[in-house]
Amino acid sequence: LEPASGEHSVAMLLGLGRPHPRLHAGWAAPLVGVVTFFLASGLQAILPGEDRVPELERLLSAPEGFAIVSLLAVVVAPLGEELFFRGFLYPPARARFGAAGAIAFNALLFSAAHGITYGPEVGFLAPLFLMGAVVAFLREAGGSVWPCIWTHAAFNATSLVLAGARLS
Repeated sequence: LEPASGEHSVAMLLGLGRPHPRLHAGWAAPLVGVVTFFLASGLQAILPGEDRVPELERLLSAPEGFAIVSLLAVVVAPLGEELFFRGFLYPPARARFGAAGAIAFNALLFSAAHGITYGPEVGFLAPLFLMGAVVAFLREAGGSVWPCIWTHAAFNATSLVLAGARLS
């Protein structure tokens, strides 16, 4: 059902509508997530700072910990973070700063929020800024948070698969 003229559903206001057809291909967003992960990893490798989170590695080394982290990282975080950063925060930033400014501002907020968890290491924050910029660009280009959610989930899933391989 379409909302009446001048009315907007909460879902539409949060960007949960259909993406623009150019971003509608189901395989494109997860592929962007995997490619972004490897670009972010390359960036992390050349930047100073610690590239490990010992607490997370301990949690991932136990099968039940790996399962819980996987659920949180691949389902809960992409849904919650994308609805908040790209659904709730991006539209007013876009109205105030324009597309390029909103993408940069949104990516900065995204990386800063993760800095609370991972610390102020440039080696962590810069790759997360890149990820935030990519998904904010997808929000701009697609007009929906769905490509952002799928990209974020694929980014995190790639990270978990490689972390699991490294820890086993």
